[in-house]
Amino acid sequence: MYIGGGVASGDINNDGLIDLFFTSNSNGNKLYLNKGNFQFEDISKQAGIIHKEGFDTGVTFVDVNSDGLLDIYVSRGGWIDEDNKFANLLYVNNGDLTFTEKAEELGLADNNRTIHTIFFDYDNDNDLDAYVSNAADVVNRNQTEVLDLKTIQKDPKTIQLKSSDRLYNNDGTGHFTNVTKKAGILPEIAFGLNPQVLDLNNDGWLDIYVNNDFNMPDFVYVNNGNGTFTENREHVVKHMAFNSMGGDVADINNDGYLDLMTLDMNPKDYIRSKTTMGMTSISQFEKMTNSGYHYQYMHNMLQLNNGNGTFSEISKMADVGDTDWSWALLMADFDLDGLNDIYVTNGVFRDVIDRDSNNKILEQLRANGRKPTKEDFLNYAKMLPQQKLVNYFFKNNGDLTFEDTSNTWADQTPTFSNGAVYADLDNDGDLDIVVNNINDEATILKNNATDLNKGNFLNITFLVQKKQVWHRRKSYYTHRKR
Repeated sequence: MYIGGGVASGDINNDGLIDLFFTSNSNGNKLYLNKGNFQFEDISKQAGIIHKEGFDTGVTFVDVNSDGLLDIYVSRGGWIDEDNKFANLLYVNNGDLTFTEKAEELGLADNNRTIHTIFFDYDNDNDLDAYVSNAADVVNRNQTEVLDLKTIQKDPKTIQLKSSDRLYNNDGTGHFTNVTKKAGILPEIAFGLNPQVLDLNNDGWLDIYVNNDFNMPDFVYVNNGNGTFTENREHVVKHMAFNSMGGDVADINNDGYLDLMTLDMNPKDYIRSKTTMGMTSISQFEKMTNSGYHYQYMHNMLQLNNGNGTFSEISKMADVGDTDWSWALLMADFDLDGLNDIYVTNGVFRDVIDRDSNNKILEQLRANGRKPTKEDFLNYAKMLPQQKLVNYFFKNNGDLTFEDTSNTWADQTPTFSNGAVYADLDNDGDLDIVVNNINDEATILKNNATDLNKGNFLNITFLVQKKQVWHRRKSYYTHRKR
């Protein structure tokens, strides 16, 4: 209901300036052309960006047909009865600052209430395939019955539900085929939010970590190297977040192995931690673990790569475990000291799990003695409190701990923030941040690191043919750090 919009960055006209695309849940999406010096032009209408009924969520810049031009893939959802009204959109770049929508033609018009889509080369054939993360048809947060996860995934009816994620294979020409079942992506009823891609076991094949909200566990798909995946979360991570939200991948200790972080919803503020904290009894927790839901806890997870296909969770030790109702996560070197830092957006438009307000709503429901109407639900929603929050910055200290620099790195205004992206918008060598906010202007944080001589940077331009090789790894060493 309050999931918010996404934002993506990429150079759509190959002029060396990074452009921006914003999605909106209820209004039209926007494409902004970077004119330089932090000036942007709204070219949405002339570029052919259409406004369709539905709920637009994540967005990705991707070259689906390997022509050297970035295309745009918009993930869409909603609760409309007609499936075709919220099918995902694929804008193919025409090379003249216009786009043609071709999702249906190219096989990517997924209509399963998508939250976000990630493109990667899972079969190492030098083109980009797509993993589509979808939301559940219905989520009942107060459900007390624990359904056995393996039973759910073996039920032939589950695959028909709109919650199941999809994997699409690119044939090399930009046409996609649904290979979900063939590839071993399991049927499920999870509320998928943010898939992440990394080589978990350093075998040269990209694996998938899927963040799932609510009580469904995250899925860890290990690439078998033959076009199939095996879900193996219990081996890879010892525990995970209960309400996995955003996530990102980066090497936080410069050991050459990619680490993984996922966000949850646990506030650092004492009062909010009590008024918004959900409760799980010991018996309920045991039922969940015994039914295949793995060990889940309501705080952020920072998974340190052990280099052997397993991870150790260190969020509490690193002091990054609690960032309130968090959405997007960015891990990058913002201060140019050679260490990857953390940025987290947070804030929900209405605190739907505020315990005091929910108790009042339940009292009214009982007093009415009838089935609530749509108008009733709208009135109940207005009873939920609103509190804008400041987004988080964490500086990497270089010893597996982080310092909260939210109030020193930027003068941040409290917002309801959702999607975020980092990009060097002014080509000065440091990473700026762009945030999509609910009912407010977007936020652009200009990074002043190079202006303050915080460090050096290296700008690399790749000269490649149109048929590009995507998954290659190079290691560079400086002062014995990789």
